[in-house]
Amino acid sequence: SRPDLLPARVQLSPGLNKYVLVHAIHSDGDEQRFVKSASPSECGGPYHGNVAQDLREWIEAAGYKVTVTGGGRIDYTEDHQLVAIYGFSYAFGKGDHERAAALVRSHDSSLRVNVDNRDGIY
Repeated sequence: SRPDLLPARVQLSPGLNKYVLVHAIHSDGDEQRFVKSASPSECGGPYHGNVAQDLREWIEAAGYKVTVTGGGRIDYTEDHQLVAIYGFSYAFGKGDHERAAALVRSHDSSLRVNVDNRDGIY
C-alpha cells in the first residue's frame, strides 16, 4: 500500500455542508478512514454522492477498496474554530458522528467539535 498517495484524512469546508465518512482498506490490510465536507460548488452537486465522488476516485487510484459508511452535515465555523456534526445521508445512511469527530479532533486539536446524534435531524 502507498498511504503517501492518499488525500488528507480530514477535509473541511467552511460553512454548513454535507459530509461523508469513508473507510478504505488495501489488500495488504492497511486501513484508513476519511471525513470530507464540501459545498455543492466545490464538489459538483448537492448530494452526499457528489461529496464522496472525487474522494473515492482518489483513494481507489491508490489501490484501496472504498466504502462510504455514512454521512450527514458538518457546520464548520472557521473563525470560531467550531465544528458541529449531525444529521444523515439519504444515500449512505447516518454517519458515525463520534468517529468523524475523533478524526476531526486528531486533525486539529484546537477545534471545538460538537456532535448531535439525535435521529431525524437532516
